[in-house]
Amino acid sequence: MENIGKILNLIWLSEIEAKLYLTILELWKSWISSISKKSEIKRTTIYPHILSLLKKDVIKRTIKWKRTFYIAQDPKSFVNILDEKKKNFLEKLPILESLYSKNSPNPSLEFYEDKEDLRNLYKKIWWSWMTIYTFISPLEFYKHFSEEFDRSLWFLEKKAWWKTKTLTKNYSFSKEYIKNNPFSQIKLLPKDFELDVDIIVLWNSIIMISFSPIYAIVIKNKTLADFHRNLHNYFWNILK
Repeated sequence: MENIGKILNLIWLSEIEAKLYLTILELWKSWISSISKKSEIKRTTIYPHILSLLKKDVIKRTIKWKRTFYIAQDPKSFVNILDEKKKNFLEKLPILESLYSKNSPNPSLEFYEDKEDLRNLYKKIWWSWMTIYTFISPLEFYKHFSEEFDRSLWFLEKKAWWKTKTLTKNYSFSKEYIKNNPFSQIKLLPKDFELDVDIIVLWNSIIMISFSPIYAIVIKNKTLADFHRNLHNYFWNILK
């Protein structure tokens, strides 16, 4: 119980709120005096935290026999609450990133040379941002990563609130790649456009991934990211 309380505390409940929620969950339906006794928290201390839990919609209140009872909401409701909080945060993220970039004089660089590190980088990208602009070379990707791993990425995208806008190399495999990525918006580059790397543009970062040899460079700079995003949008708008 103590470990669960710490998890709830880290997520969004205060230490006392987490303890009270777990107490009410264990008791199922109870009134203040029994909650106080079970949790070993004074009644005078409990009241403001109970009101906070009601406001956060993790417990509910009912009246029976002129007595007020408190009931814990299904713990699965936390998932929806946290998803909504994440969505709201991501909507504000561009503003925060803009302030960060404005006050950050020099671009930062990160290097990845291990295949497992690149795998984790791909997952981080698909979890972390609102809109992802990509130049993709699928066959080069599949030389090092399985189709199952690629499928796991678009499952992440399915759970998210954003879309990936992908420009992919135009060759025979392209139609199969588009079919296997139903949640992405994909357009084919001109057939004479050579592309043997992955370039991924986020809000304030560019990720350039080479497959021969395999490594990645992450450049965090808003100005460079804006240029590559504009370049991507230019191709996107002229292609069918």
